[in-house]
Amino acid sequence: MELPSSSICNDRTPNVQGYILFNQNVSVFDFGNIIVSKNYKDNDQVRILSGGTLSYIDYVGDGMLTASIQGQNGEVPSPNIILRTIRELSLNHIEGILIIVPASSTNVLSFGLATERALNDDLKVMLLTVSDNPNNYEEKSSGRECLSGIIMIHKIAVIGNLISVATNVQATLKFESCTYCKKCKYKKDIERPTKLSNSKKTEDIIPELANNLVNNIFKSGKFMMYKEDSCVLFFNNTGALKRTDEYVFISEVWKCFKKYEVNIIRIYIDNYFHINDDIDLSISMLKIFDKELITLLDAPCSTVGWKQVFQYESVLNVHIAAGCLKRKCRLSPPSKGPKLRDKPSNIVQLCLQFACNALISCEKMLNKIDSEKGDGDTGTRLRNVAEVLNKRACNRKLIFLCPFTFFLSLTAANKFGDYKEDDEVTYQIWLEALENSCKAIEKYGNVKLGDKTMYDPLIACANTIKLYININDPIEAFGRGVSKAEDVATKTVKSGCKFPDAGAHAVGIWMRAIYEGVKLRYE
Repeated sequence: MELPSSSICNDRTPNVQGYILFNQNVSVFDFGNIIVSKNYKDNDQVRILSGGTLSYIDYVGDGMLTASIQGQNGEVPSPNIILRTIRELSLNHIEGILIIVPASSTNVLSFGLATERALNDDLKVMLLTVSDNPNNYEEKSSGRECLSGIIMIHKIAVIGNLISVATNVQATLKFESCTYCKKCKYKKDIERPTKLSNSKKTEDIIPELANNLVNNIFKSGKFMMYKEDSCVLFFNNTGALKRTDEYVFISEVWKCFKKYEVNIIRIYIDNYFHINDDIDLSISMLKIFDKELITLLDAPCSTVGWKQVFQYESVLNVHIAAGCLKRKCRLSPPSKGPKLRDKPSNIVQLCLQFACNALISCEKMLNKIDSEKGDGDTGTRLRNVAEVLNKRACNRKLIFLCPFTFFLSLTAANKFGDYKEDDEVTYQIWLEALENSCKAIEKYGNVKLGDKTMYDPLIACANTIKLYININDPIEAFGRGVSKAEDVATKTVKSGCKFPDAGAHAVGIWMRAIYEGVKLRYE
């Protein structure tokens, strides 16, 4: 007589069908939503079964679960489905079945009934329920009875099943009864970091979050850790932190554990599986009472969900690689290429001053233009650069006599470096330096003519000067180029905007200032 339950359903949920297409190392039984390792019949060790209201299909494969049972629409699978799966896995297999499921009442009832029925059929099977509640001691916890800590038990139990099922289960029950997995949930004031006050920056939020999570564990009184104890940390991040923020979070947690003088041996952090919409980040801590646990966690496995870590030390610490180069005195800037006479070098200095002052005076206007589509800080950033250049010029830290050294950090320097020291700096060399700079902006800025960026007025100026430089006086040709740049800059208005591109407009400003400086000295 079968258990009173709904009939075995052959329908499969779409996510199960999609998963077996995605992961060709698993199959699906022809009854219910049961993902099973393709080579499970070759597994002559203890076979591990999990499932319930949460899906663990990502952890089916060599080195972890043999099979995972998923109910319909997030419900617990029926006892008949579970019993049928136990029988399939037990066929011609003598080592036994270990079932690991969350300790919620629905999971315990359904899997417990199936287990009892299987034992009555003389099948070798044992049930392990894992309690992994959040640390919410102010209120009685409710909802899910198991979070991400069960994943570590899947890994430890499976890899360690070289001995009998009974020994495995006994060891894992000790793991559970000692509550080595404890989940710590956000307090109400930091439950969702993305909804914290906008006045708080990410670098302020993450230390606060790490402190609250770690302090909840150590001050709960239900998890005893002493100085020099060792542990493994398991973070399930389902959207609270970006990848770069995860590393900041790890660093902050590591600092917190240092204060408690507790050693961290391994850290796992990733999006392991979604629990519910209320939990964006959780932390589980496994106390290491036996070094064999680390061996089991480090053992290889071929599952989609388990993430490999590159940690090999007995205790995690920050390792700093010492540089091999000896520190030397600051070298003088290289000096090569043609040199300027006094008058041209003074003109370069005057043009730089004119350009910097023009950008400083136009700060607010450029910010207003940039705020239409950008961050509204183009004017401020250009002002900061202009002030630094002015200060360096006043302190005689800019070498105006040598164009190569003056433009050292810019692509224009390469063109001056192509000439000999005794060559005269002609207007043709200045034009080539401008063209060289335009090519660099096109290459490294990934822009082209017509993108309505600062590149448009720059290349328009260079092309216009090149067109008129052999016809007119070089100064007049430069003036035509500047006028063309200003005209092109006004046409860089992008769709949906009423102002031109801030960078393009800034090009017109400093080019006009440079032209006025050149014209003033040569008139």
